[in-house]
Amino acid sequence: RTFPRIDMFKQENGQGQSQLKRILESYSLYDPDVGYCQGLAFLVGPLLMNIPETQSFCVFVRLMETYEMRSMFTLNMEGLQLRLYQFSSLLHDIVPKLAHYLDSHAIHPAMYASQWFLTLFAYAFPIPLIERIYDIIFAEGAAETIMRVAIAMLK
Repeated sequence: RTFPRIDMFKQENGQGQSQLKRILESYSLYDPDVGYCQGLAFLVGPLLMNIPETQSFCVFVRLMETYEMRSMFTLNMEGLQLRLYQFSSLLHDIVPKLAHYLDSHAIHPAMYASQWFLTLFAYAFPIPLIERIYDIIFAEGAAETIMRVAIAMLK
């Protein structure tokens, strides 16, 4: 389940879970090429915690389309592959010792960063930090913010 420790999502078939389900079902009809993918609920949840359901759907669509999250959830996940490549390059440039250590132990970015990128860190961080990350994403862009947060975490 998504955000099991958050009150609005605790109750099975409760208001929060029902809103989340409606948004994800609506999105799967709106964009059948993406449909429903695991991880999408982690993108919608923080929106529902802060704005009404209808607005959450609209902002979610904008997040997927305008902020380039959609390509991370298409069949071949080309957006995710691109982000992982960019992240690996940045990691080698900014934190070379760590990058070489991870490489020498065959720990590839896809093994740890995919979940960060697909959920905008919502799976890993507390909600107040996720809300701040969303603020920065909407102000400055998703790709840039994802990279900055991931690199900062590993520095």
